Amino acid sequence: MCHPLRVQFYFNLPEVQKAFHGNQTNLSYRWKGCFTANFKYNEADKDLDMLPALKNLLQQSIPNTIFSGDQDGIIPIEGTLQHLEKLAEELNIKLTKEETWNSGTKEGGVKYEFGDLLKFLTVKGGNHHVTSSRPSQAFSIFSNFTINWMH
Repeated sequence: MCHPLRVQFYFNLPEVQKAFHGNQTNLSYRWKGCFTANFKYNEADKDLDMLPALKNLLQQSIPNTIFSGDQDGIIPIEGTLQHLEKLAEELNIKLTKEETWNSGTKEGGVKYEFGDLLKFLTVKGGNHHVTSSRPSQAFSIFSNFTINWMH
C-alpha cells in the first residue's frame, strides 16, 4: 500500500477505520500516508529493521498478521520466514501450524502460525504490492485472518 493516493483513500474509508479500530477519538482531519511532507520519508528508510518493533509488540502480547507475495522480488519469502523463525525462537514461541490457506475456491498461499500471537501468510502469485497484484487474496487475509482474529 505504498501508493500515496490509494493509501489515503483506503485508510480514510469509514469501514476500514472501523475494521482496524482507527480514529477512535474522531479526529477532524483525514489520515495521511508516509509520502507526505510531514513524515519526511526517504529512500534510506526502506532499510530500517522492523524486527525490534515486531519483537516489542509480541512481548506485549499484541497479535500480528504479516503477509507477503510469493513473487516478491524486494523481500523474498525465505528471508522473511527465517527472520520470523529466529525471532519466535528468541521469544520462545513455537511454530504451531503450517498449512495452505484458501481464498474462495483457490489456494491463497501458505499460512505459518507461531503460537497465538504471530501469523505469516504468503500470497500465491503476489508481488511486493499484494493489495494491488492480488486484491482478492489481500481482502481474504484481512476478513478471515486479521479482523476475525481481533474479535
